[in-house]
Amino acid sequence: MVWLGFLEEENTSETKKTIHLYSCSKEQPMHQTIEEETNCKICFKQFTHKRSLKHHLKIHTGEKPYKCEICFKQFTHKSSWNYHMKIHSGEKPYKCEICCKQFTQKSHLKIH
Repeated sequence: MVWLGFLEEENTSETKKTIHLYSCSKEQPMHQTIEEETNCKICFKQFTHKRSLKHHLKIHTGEKPYKCEICFKQFTHKSSWNYHMKIHSGEKPYKCEICCKQFTQKSHLKIH
């Protein structure tokens, strides 16, 4: 199990935060610096990586670069587009070993 805690660093000129990852198996916390550029300026949500922030910002901008060529529905994220395309293809790669029911997503199989 991993616990997350946030601590403001006072001796830096720019705002930075440190994540302390406390693992049950280790006594020493690991540190990872998060720079202010990884904070969403719109909703103030914080991310550990710039790529995660970039992914998140599409929600606010309304950008939907992934388009279904069959029904023309548009998606903000490629993962949503991939899931949608399985609906059109009928692909259900996740199969229950007990009853043989098939699912489009692994998470749906786990719930089943």
